[in-house]
Amino acid sequence: MQTITAEEAKSLSIDNNQGRKKRKKEFDKALEDIMVEIHNSAKAGSFRTKCYCKIDLLDDLTGKLNQFGYEVSLDDYSMSSLLHRNQGCTNYMFAFEVTWK
Repeated sequence: MQTITAEEAKSLSIDNNQGRKKRKKEFDKALEDIMVEIHNSAKAGSFRTKCYCKIDLLDDLTGKLNQFGYEVSLDDYSMSSLLHRNQGCTNYMFAFEVTWK
């Protein structure tokens, strides 16, 4: 076990907090973009739209969309692209479909 100084602990805490703030900002922006796509599609009379996000935000976005009553589905290509996430490629953008009634 290694001990660290209070100053080092404070620095780690600040870095961790900045990382969380950055991720929240990315999540909020992605969710806003998706909601705009949904709104535009609904105005056109559609009940589905194609959306895009960074692969590392997928789980959180899917959970939030499900809370709102939307369904998220992935095509075969998107399913295979999930392998990139397991290989550490978190900036990879991919498409998914959102449907609602």
